Amino acid sequence: MQWVVEIPLLFEAGLEKGFDFVVCVAANGMTQFNRAVARGLSPAQAGQRIASQLPLVTKLHLSQAVLWNEGSPDFLRAQVTHLAAWLRTQAR
Repeated sequence: MQWVVEIPLLFEAGLEKGFDFVVCVAANGMTQFNRAVARGLSPAQAGQRIASQLPLVTKLHLSQAVLWNEGSPDFLRAQVTHLAAWLRTQAR
């Protein structure tokens, strides 16, 4: 049986060793900042939250796959579909 678990601070919590395959859903720093502010954080809070996380390049290096979340929801959905199809071929 396989499970999908979403853990926003997986690497920061040191939990990555408990998983066989890690996918990072990534966006550049400005996009992260703008999205955090749009969700109601002040600019200072958004900056502090991003600064408290591991650098994106580190998360990319530690992940087995990366989904780039800079485009439309349809673009992200297509990446998820492609990754799921690939993972199914690996499980056989």
